[in-house]
Amino acid sequence: MLIWHIATTICDYKTPLQDGTVLDENQLVATTLSYYCSYLLFYVTELVMENFHSTQLFLQDLQVNAQQCLVGCRSKDAILERLSCLKKGDKADKADKYKDRADKKGDKADKYKDILAGGAKLADQLMQELPDKAARWELLAEVWVEKLISVTPSNNLTAHTNRLATGGEYITHLWVWLTHKGVLEPPLLFGGGGPVRTAMRAEELV
Repeated sequence: MLIWHIATTICDYKTPLQDGTVLDENQLVATTLSYYCSYLLFYVTELVMENFHSTQLFLQDLQVNAQQCLVGCRSKDAILERLSCLKKGDKADKADKYKDRADKKGDKADKYKDILAGGAKLADQLMQELPDKAARWELLAEVWVEKLISVTPSNNLTAHTNRLATGGEYITHLWVWLTHKGVLEPPLLFGGGGPVRTAMRAEELV
């Protein structure tokens, strides 16, 4: 999910609106759900993950390592350039002096860097395979709808009930609807072919 969030954010940044144009509906759906799913993962983990305590610890470490990898970046362009260095495995001094901060933790830090680099790599893949912006955002909108639906089924009745008592998260209302329909486990949604779809099927939810 995090890799797709990074990729979606990069695609959004690289698809600037022209004067007088309206934001593509699919682009709006994709970016909104991308940020919402990331919010769920970081701030209400118990609603989307079974082992949410270990996931929260992992995400805390990821944030620390991401800050170390991106230290000194003062703009989105600088962040994209740094991610490109990680993506390419750039061994130049320019990249190494930042990577060394995370490298001290060894293999665990590599996993965090792989997530950052994987997002940049996926963004490149999406833009290369789908140069047409409309088609690209149609796919990304579909991906994020599928991702939200796939993380909605949950056995954590207490967490969702507590949320309903205070109005409920959007995902909680989806959970009620899916539970009423008898959908208690994540549905198998991904089909089709192509490298991007293959990556979707192979990806593990962080």
